[in-house]
Amino acid sequence: MKIPYSIIKNFVPTLKQSPEELADLITLKSYEVDSVYNPGEALKNVVVGHIQKVTPHPNADKLNIAEVSVGNNEALTIVCGAKNIELGQKVAVAKIGATLPNGLNIQAVNLRGQDSFGMICSAQELGLQDASDGILVLPGLAEVGTPVAEVLGLNEVIIDIDNKGLGTRASDSSSFYGVAREVALITNNQLQPMELSPIPFKQKLKKNIKIKTNLCQYYSLLELSGLSKYKFDSNILSKGTYRVDLYVQTDIFKLDFNIHQTLAILNQKTHHPAVDLGNYILFETGQPVHIFDAEKVKGDSIIVREAKKGEILNALDGAEILLEDGDIVICDSEEIIALAGILGGLSTSVGDGTTRVLIESANFDHSRIRKTARRLKLLTESAKRFERQIPVELADVAIQRIINLVEKSGLETLGYNNHGDNRTEHSIVHLDYDYIRKYIGTDIGDNDINQILKSLNIEAHKAFGSKKYNLTAPYWRLDLNTPEEYIEEIARIYGYDNIPAKLDITKIQNKSDMVFNFKRQLSEELAKIGYTEILTYPYTGEGSLQLVNPVDETKPYLRQNLIKSMTKAIDNNAKYTDTLKLFEISNVFTSEQHLHLSLGYYYKENDNNINANQTYTDFLRVIAQLGFDYTKFSTKLIESNNIIHYSEQPVGWVDASGIIEIDLTVLVNILSTMMEKYQSIPKYPAVKRDITVTVPNTSSAQDIYNIIQTLVSPRCYYIGFRDKFQNGDFTNYTFHLEFRDLDKSLSDEEVNTEIDLIQKHFI
Repeated sequence: MKIPYSIIKNFVPTLKQSPEELADLITLKSYEVDSVYNPGEALKNVVVGHIQKVTPHPNADKLNIAEVSVGNNEALTIVCGAKNIELGQKVAVAKIGATLPNGLNIQAVNLRGQDSFGMICSAQELGLQDASDGILVLPGLAEVGTPVAEVLGLNEVIIDIDNKGLGTRASDSSSFYGVAREVALITNNQLQPMELSPIPFKQKLKKNIKIKTNLCQYYSLLELSGLSKYKFDSNILSKGTYRVDLYVQTDIFKLDFNIHQTLAILNQKTHHPAVDLGNYILFETGQPVHIFDAEKVKGDSIIVREAKKGEILNALDGAEILLEDGDIVICDSEEIIALAGILGGLSTSVGDGTTRVLIESANFDHSRIRKTARRLKLLTESAKRFERQIPVELADVAIQRIINLVEKSGLETLGYNNHGDNRTEHSIVHLDYDYIRKYIGTDIGDNDINQILKSLNIEAHKAFGSKKYNLTAPYWRLDLNTPEEYIEEIARIYGYDNIPAKLDITKIQNKSDMVFNFKRQLSEELAKIGYTEILTYPYTGEGSLQLVNPVDETKPYLRQNLIKSMTKAIDNNAKYTDTLKLFEISNVFTSEQHLHLSLGYYYKENDNNINANQTYTDFLRVIAQLGFDYTKFSTKLIESNNIIHYSEQPVGWVDASGIIEIDLTVLVNILSTMMEKYQSIPKYPAVKRDITVTVPNTSSAQDIYNIIQTLVSPRCYYIGFRDKFQNGDFTNYTFHLEFRDLDKSLSDEEVNTEIDLIQKHFI
């Protein structure tokens, strides 16, 4: 949202901050400011010119040659193709060297044999409008040679606030006055009240208002006349019994020049003055209004209702808009004349011949406006405000402001009518001031809190017999509905810089989750030797732990082991392959929740016992790879169950189907060596080597591991088992070694010396 700094100053006359300082303060305490800029800087070297002579171009029918005075006794010859160029006009002249907002650099040129030393500009070329029919004609009082930016009031600093940054504050801050109210608050200045005039309730509008949907809470209409005046001029044609008289339009309602300047700064197209007034009211108050040509509205009623699918609105731009069920529309006695809160219709559009207008100011359902506007891709300025929800009280404020502005122009108020509830419902929030202090984290006094609430126009009354206060927000603060939202307001006005930074919690010591770390390492090692991880649902059709609200009614119990899930996974996949290696690490549920590992190996040529032996061997291989003594694992047949033990403590079992299941929760508690020690990241890289030694079958992998440990220096920080291959009476064991020096990078020669020492030992 763009707002001129001068308008803020009008509402906050005692403001001392510069535009840049104010922008920083707004960003710190209110909303995010995108930029601060001066649009007049884009019109440097564009001045007011006075056309002193216009002659046709000798070699081009559509061109004219103008002699233009630009001040300081300087006159320029300029070739111009505009149809509306006339002798005596004050125009905008871009002198040689000027660069226009569209990027055009002005240079001396020759057009059809005639030299041209500048350019007479249109509003479009000056970046003031998206399109224009001819050159921009300036007021006759404009002084020749004066910069055009100064004449048009474009030497104005604009503060551009990010619309998204408004957030929930959009309801009270999408307007000049809303931003000015916020500026007065955060700078501790007095806000100048908006000039409003009373609504003429006694002058009853002849149009009845009928609201036939709950999507419109309030609707009002104000009728004005005197926008155009006509007088009889002369009898220009008389023949027999026929006579043609000429009536000349002598006066058109004109807005204050400052309003036109403001709209120009905001790059708003200028229309009929009444429409421009409505646009200005939208930006100043935040309340969208719509202007109808009163003489084009048919019948004696205005109806607000929901559209039916397939109905069509002929929009202002001539486009046909296909409506859907639920779109809010405004109708007269014959047709739809507007899409509520978004766009007006062509049939009641205002033009130069308009003498009376109906001004609509209403409040529509924000969610419906959002849905309709985004479906039709019609994000008009009105829709942008309505979709963020507008306080219903603003509808009357807009009407009062319009009456105030037009009273000074001599327009006549013919009538007014309204229908619906024009008050916003605000819930009372109960807030304990001790909770505020605890929430903010600083000892702010009750008097300070009350003063801040008063500055925010929040009513605070202490509840009888309670420590809590009853808080009621002003009508424009639709975002204040919870105690925490009020506390945030108190904190930002109190000043975040005034709240000391402190840490009230004790130091948290890093703790290692042994089960999680073991699970992660186990998964990685199993994947390395070709196992694929599966994940199955924990629900089953039988058991002892029944769910109160089961996901699947056929499986209302929590599983107590992973055997059935693994068996089903092998059966489902065995038909597609000859070999399967699967594992699952998931929770099971008995009297306690434990983490289990399920391992399944399948080869179609083997029976279950052979597959189970291979699975058990792979498990021990992974355990050895993780650095544990796999020799402490053993199996015992207990009551037809093959139980797996570690150091004589049961940790799992082998199922008859050949599937192994291990209780990792129990196993990890036994493995005290799983405790991790944290250390800093090494500065120097590791050097990695693989070594294979051949020994008699009587030597185990653990024996070889112990020997290697005695042969290497402390620089070998990791020894890991990789593979085993038996060939007759001898077995090949492969180990992975990693070396690192904490003070330097190791050379290949230094590492090879240690590898050679190991190899010589086993020769």
